[in-house]
Amino acid sequence: TLGDEGAMFASDLAEDPEEEDDDLDLDDEADRLAGLAKKVMRRERRLRKKKHGGAKGSQVYFYRFETFGRTADKDWVVALPDGERAMGCATGAGWGAVITSRRFLRLFTISGIQGPVHWIPGEPVTVVGRDRFVAIFYHRSTSPMQDGTQLLGYSIMDGITGATVTTGEVSALSPGSTLSWVGFTDKCALSVMDSDGMLSILARYSTTNSNAPPSNNGNWMPMLDTVGLRKNVKDSFWPVE
Repeated sequence: TLGDEGAMFASDLAEDPEEEDDDLDLDDEADRLAGLAKKVMRRERRLRKKKHGGAKGSQVYFYRFETFGRTADKDWVVALPDGERAMGCATGAGWGAVITSRRFLRLFTISGIQGPVHWIPGEPVTVVGRDRFVAIFYHRSTSPMQDGTQLLGYSIMDGITGATVTTGEVSALSPGSTLSWVGFTDKCALSVMDSDGMLSILARYSTTNSNAPPSNNGNWMPMLDTVGLRKNVKDSFWPVE
């Protein structure tokens, strides 16, 4: 994932078979970053196995775009505890986040220092971020509705302090659909698109009721229905700014 200050990658469990380093001869910058991340993580796994007898958790790698210090301190790699798999990662202004198989949300500074660790209320689905905000999506139930619609929840947090901004249900899914895309707009409004091609946005409102819970200060609103734009069933659309 690409953020405001760098790119963040995560490996699978480090007990996977080792691979030889490949020569990086890729034309696309994104491919070069991905190839570099894989190469660094393979090297780190070999070093940890040699020194500690094997690290079985996923490895999280952060590639910083710029640095004011030594080049050697520009990037960092962190190994998760044994058996803990990274399910997704995101980064924003001054922070990085990882959701894991243990239903943890782990927050890091861009220097690689771990900050708050939160329980996720359900099985993690994905994580996205922009600026100071990180949003996690999770399953509210192991079974979908009778028509197949996923039952999902969301939480928006401050990526640096870990404070919860708002939380609630993802009611912006068409009947029988699944979640296809999530992201923030340039105004940091959380948006989702379902498998039917419906784009929705979380509209938040100020409230005069100081006792109202955070989940009451926003509603999902449909913004764009792409179903009528399809020329065949294989067509798909993605929101761009």
